[in-house]
Amino acid sequence: MPVTSQTSHPGLPRAIEIVLASAGLVVFAPLLMLAALMIAISSPGPILFRQTRVGRYGRLFMLYKLRTMRVSSGGSQITSGADDRITPIGRLLRFTKIDELPELWNVVKGEMSLVGPRPEVPAFVCLENELWQRVLQTRPGITDHITLTLRNEQALLASISQGHENFYRQILQPYKLRGYVGYQRVRDWKSDLRILVKTLVTVFVSPKATPLTADQIRESVLAGGGFAAREDLGSTARADTQGTDNMPTGEHHLGIKDRLQSAAEFLWIKRYQISVDFALFVLAFVLSYLLRFDFSIPAREVPALERQLFFVATLQSAVMSLFGVYRFIWRFIGLRETRTLFAAVAYSSLPILALRLSLADSYAPWRVPLSIIVFDGVLVFTMAVGVRVLRRVIYEWSLRRSGISADSDGPPKPVLLVGAESAGRWVANEIRKRRSNDLEIKGFVDDEPQKLHAVIEDIKVLGATADLPRLVCEHNIDHVILTIADTSRKEVRRILAVCEEIPVRVRVVPNLSEIIRGEIKFTRFRDVQIEDLLGREPVRMEQTAMAQLIRGKTVLVTGAGGSIGSELARQIAQHEPGKLLLVERAEFALFQIDSELRRFFPELNITTLVADVGNKERIGKIIASQNPQVIVHAAAHKHVPMMEENVAEAVGNNVLATYDLCELAGACGVECFVLISTDKAVKPTSVMGTTKRIAELVIQHMNQRFTTRYMAVRFGNVIGSTGSVIPIFQDQIRRGGPVTVTHPGMTRYFMTIPEAAQLVLEAAAMGKGGEIFVLDMGEPVNIVDLAKQLIVLSGLKPFEDIDVVFTGVRRGEKLSEELRLPEECMSKTRHPKIYIGNIVGHSNGEILDGIKRLAKLCGEGDERKLREALAQVVSEAQLETGGMPSEAPFPLKTRAAVSG
Repeated sequence: MPVTSQTSHPGLPRAIEIVLASAGLVVFAPLLMLAALMIAISSPGPILFRQTRVGRYGRLFMLYKLRTMRVSSGGSQITSGADDRITPIGRLLRFTKIDELPELWNVVKGEMSLVGPRPEVPAFVCLENELWQRVLQTRPGITDHITLTLRNEQALLASISQGHENFYRQILQPYKLRGYVGYQRVRDWKSDLRILVKTLVTVFVSPKATPLTADQIRESVLAGGGFAAREDLGSTARADTQGTDNMPTGEHHLGIKDRLQSAAEFLWIKRYQISVDFALFVLAFVLSYLLRFDFSIPAREVPALERQLFFVATLQSAVMSLFGVYRFIWRFIGLRETRTLFAAVAYSSLPILALRLSLADSYAPWRVPLSIIVFDGVLVFTMAVGVRVLRRVIYEWSLRRSGISADSDGPPKPVLLVGAESAGRWVANEIRKRRSNDLEIKGFVDDEPQKLHAVIEDIKVLGATADLPRLVCEHNIDHVILTIADTSRKEVRRILAVCEEIPVRVRVVPNLSEIIRGEIKFTRFRDVQIEDLLGREPVRMEQTAMAQLIRGKTVLVTGAGGSIGSELARQIAQHEPGKLLLVERAEFALFQIDSELRRFFPELNITTLVADVGNKERIGKIIASQNPQVIVHAAAHKHVPMMEENVAEAVGNNVLATYDLCELAGACGVECFVLISTDKAVKPTSVMGTTKRIAELVIQHMNQRFTTRYMAVRFGNVIGSTGSVIPIFQDQIRRGGPVTVTHPGMTRYFMTIPEAAQLVLEAAAMGKGGEIFVLDMGEPVNIVDLAKQLIVLSGLKPFEDIDVVFTGVRRGEKLSEELRLPEECMSKTRHPKIYIGNIVGHSNGEILDGIKRLAKLCGEGDERKLREALAQVVSEAQLETGGMPSEAPFPLKTRAAVSG
């Protein structure tokens, strides 16, 4: 939808903008030339960065900036402060905003204004969005009040552990758009002039912004009623023009006097560090002269030394400040801070070198000799780093001293650290600094041969993982800590297999994303979780397509109180639906998910509906009145042995209710319908699996009848879901055993609850209709191995501390599951781990006849005939019509018979 011209929002007159922009280009021309020279010297590539942006009324134009990044062909279009593509000189240019000076040429050309919303790349602009249509009524600008508020935007994005682009699209950009629209309502030439003055003050007087956190911005967006435009959006900007300087977050922005006071307070707080550095700069410069003249400075050179001394030391202090050196905490000095110090020293030498080469002979006393420039640079860097390293040494020594004298409830527990990489060194430092962990590190274990017997952080590498049994015995180890939390699941399982034979308890360091999200502290090691034992890496889904499917639409979830349904509701809520309908017959489960969603998404429009999907009249009224555009059908009976004893209920809920719901969805014009299926639907041997297979056939049938897109998603066993084997095992271990397994050859595919929910939404986004979506879940997991690993994770030994008992295959169960039928055509999707299986055709007549017969037999309650009817509809089904199970049960055995 094109953006059409509407009422103009007045700001500074166009003529005045042209005059100011032209004057700026002239005044800042020397600075631009110097910056261009530094860019050319620091990294290869063009001086100017040119990029297509979206301008007024959606017209595209070419934006000009100074290049601040290394030339590359890939990478995200969202740049965070931690982006390693930014060059050192680029960081300086970005910090001082010098890189944006070429945009004055865009102002002269009429493509931009001095004040206005920042222009975006086309990929981030949605011309159909009402907010964007309103924002694009004005020319984009070089500065605005939102840019001043988000002066720390790069640091803010760097604080997000992953998904910078998703955070920008879903949170940060809507925050900006709301602010832009609010300012447009009250904009005039005086407000533009005020913002220009604030920008100059911010850049030259107080460049450090009051930081906004991601949580503050997220709360502000949610408090604004989602991402829809509201009539009161201009209130905060209106307050700004009236002198209160309130921003959309309600945060008070400082005036010029307050900014000067804030800068003075910062300098006062850092006065000792600045004074020490200044004294070191003076000392380094004097020592440089002494070295230059063999510690005997000629009398004729003393006046030059006196003139140059204060100038050089002051310049170096100023450059250190520009590079943010005084924001560093000395006791945490590391390689990153050292690199910044090196860059600051190097760039502080450039003006001195330029004066040395350019000044005439009449200014000879101000020309610092080349040898002294070199000596001074080396000495300044060495002294600045040295004094900070000394502070860190003293700090860590004091921590160890206080830790040794701290009270302890008992002797420390001896542990081994598996992994001698950076994470292992970090863990070792944290344990030694914080004696409250009550842990004593006996050594590292690492499989790299070159590390054997090496000493890392004063801790010896004692051996490889194969040596763990010996090392645990020799050092009386309490537990082993894996410091390689981000390693492959296969590697974790291998290490656990080693520990299983000892036995010894295993714990892991939480990964970085858990720490950043605040779910766990770094020094709180967690137990190995069952997700670590999947034998494959978790599958990550693309969020953009999901967001496009859900944003602004009415989405209905059946079975919303269950483990899968509730996770679906959580993930749908993150993508800003217009309304979320939760259908569930268990009122307490519905109450729980409703309360959770309202707590985390207070502005989300949620409707809770207590209803049974088998009640066609009730469901029909819900669909007709609520008009959902997307339906996710998660309500089903899933317990295999239980459904063998309740065939009519399984058919009624899994087949007939699904048929009715699909028919109602098509009749009411629902856009998309997704069925939750199971791998047990492939060559089913159970009533539950057969009913889900028929439900897949119903999906195919309905896709031919209606314009609605129908699709199904096949799951393996979902870890942690209701009825899953893992919670049962964990409960049996807590009660002291035994752990019961049906058969030693039983295998299953597993997936996590988030994976399952994301697969459903991804299927809805990419499906065209009639498909079955299947996740590549790696290799199936042996249930006996899973039970043994769970016992090991509890610090116990299988078959000794906890029995493993085999009870025999239950009715309807298979030893192994399959993800597709041999005759199903599997095709790839845009996601490498998701495949599409097109269901082998059944005529509509066969499906309708089968549904009618099943409905009739359900009413009669004859379960034997129901089994026969199910087998007729699904020819590949292997259902038992008598009392014997489909596979001979494994004879009952105890641990002794198996372990021996």
